[in-house]
Amino acid sequence: MTQILADGFTFSSPADDHININAVKERCWPNAGKIKRVDVQQLMMNGDTVICNRHRLYDTPNSYGTAIILRLKTEKLRRTSVFWTRK
Repeated sequence: MTQILADGFTFSSPADDHININAVKERCWPNAGKIKRVDVQQLMMNGDTVICNRHRLYDTPNSYGTAIILRLKTEKLRRTSVFWTRK
């Protein structure tokens, strides 16, 4: 995945403020195996900004929606900002 990341990539969410890829791998990726399904509800692109609204179903009773704003730089991912919602 690192091939698609721009130099200086950052990730932000309500729990994380502009963390780098190493922190993302440590904090977020261990939970990826718990995701049962991801339903993309809306995907929009305008210039170098992509907005994705999705709902994630876990193998536990938890599930929630997220709105993700992706910012690109010369076809690479420069910044990801995630906002959570409960369904």
